[in-house]
Amino acid sequence: MRFIRRLLALLAAALLVFVVAAGFAVYLTATGKSLPLLRAVTAKVGTLIAGQQTERLRLDIHVVPTDARLVGSATLTVRSTEAARQRFYFLLNSGLRIRNLHASGIDTGTPTPAVYQLSMLTIVDLGHALAKDATIDLTFDYDGTIGGGMFSAASSIVNPQQVILNTDGFWYPNDVQGCFTADVTVTLPNSMTLVHNGTNATRVQRGDVQQVHWTSDRPVGGLSLVAGPYRLTTVTVDGIPYRLYVPNDIDVDAKHILKLMADANDILSQRYGPSGFKQLTLFVSRELRRGYNDGSGLIGLSVRSLRSGDYGFGIIAHEIAHNWWGATVAEKWLSPGSGGEWIVEGFAEFSSLVATEAEYGSGALTRR
Repeated sequence: MRFIRRLLALLAAALLVFVVAAGFAVYLTATGKSLPLLRAVTAKVGTLIAGQQTERLRLDIHVVPTDARLVGSATLTVRSTEAARQRFYFLLNSGLRIRNLHASGIDTGTPTPAVYQLSMLTIVDLGHALAKDATIDLTFDYDGTIGGGMFSAASSIVNPQQVILNTDGFWYPNDVQGCFTADVTVTLPNSMTLVHNGTNATRVQRGDVQQVHWTSDRPVGGLSLVAGPYRLTTVTVDGIPYRLYVPNDIDVDAKHILKLMADANDILSQRYGPSGFKQLTLFVSRELRRGYNDGSGLIGLSVRSLRSGDYGFGIIAHEIAHNWWGATVAEKWLSPGSGGEWIVEGFAEFSSLVATEAEYGSGALTRR
């Protein structure tokens, strides 16, 4: 009887999740103009995922650009923020399939956790309930080709020329519930330069592939995976390294961009205190529709942003401001109605206005 009750409960949960996922898919194929539908869908998914938070992520990714394929292993340390939590929910790109799941940190003899994938939603059933504030390590082994992104600054790209996987491509299991520490290892061809904002970085070359490892300075809100034919220009200002990655086929004033990065970061740091990131990294791309900060301090900028009168200073300052608004002050993105989006984006834009006035004067502020 216990087995039948558990099976019925799981089928009911699966049916609910399927309905939510189907609604989500319908929205993603639509024009993207229905804000009420977006709120309704995210509210339902947010209700499922609330009650848990990923605190640590250890990620080992092998990129196979010739096949547009990823092979990954992600170990997530997840905390139950409510009592009697038995099922955990994660978002994972619909093109990636979980091949194996291992759980540790639970009692010996507990049934092997079951894992179910319904579109982008992954459900892990532990088979028993966790106490409030208990943690568990979940290791997902997965692979596949990346499906289309959601509301990304760029379409998901994995090919022999470049890789751009933004945070909302969900190329690793994510619950979008807050910040986590990251330990990342990426294996990819030697022909590509990996772009990241991590520290303690090492690079080992093995034949025609390379393995790059890095860690986060502080808990981060997300990660993007960026690689390609980039050239690096760096400068250190007041002990802070600033790094700019530009594709070989794009000509920009790298020194001037680095100066703008340093000026904006200094202005904001004087007002808000240190961001917690020991360095700042920005890359320029033709593929980006808009600028973004992935939550780890890595900033992407469209080359079109450099054509404005301030050479992109306002956008650079806005994205750097997300090192506070969106990283230090984090948002649970699947909890609509919290005001978090206004805090994250509104305060970042306000901060960019403050930086513009400090850099160029009140006249520039008025024009902004």
